Amino acid sequence: MTTEPKPIDALAYTTTQAAQVTGRSHTRIKKAIRERELTARKDGRATLVERAELARWIGSLRTIGRMPEQATTQNPAPVAVRGNARPAPSRARALVIEESRR
Repeated sequence: MTTEPKPIDALAYTTTQAAQVTGRSHTRIKKAIRERELTARKDGRATLVERAELARWIGSLRTIGRMPEQATTQNPAPVAVRGNARPAPSRARALVIEESRR
């Protein structure tokens, strides 16, 4: 019988803890810091990432499927598209496509 470790609730996390909390790998957290996607602080040799910064970073990641509830305003924030991925059509364009298929 294995017990899952309790989630860590702290103001700031080490990169290893940040990986556990977000479900991302330690390597991905370090890459996000290196590429300035994620802001970290230094305390001596320790690298710390604030809880609010992790939430902001996760919220800034590209979405697939429907938009999250807080972003479904009149003018949702633009989403950066990397690589060969194509952005989803706008709601108005999706309706035009849907109507043309009928």
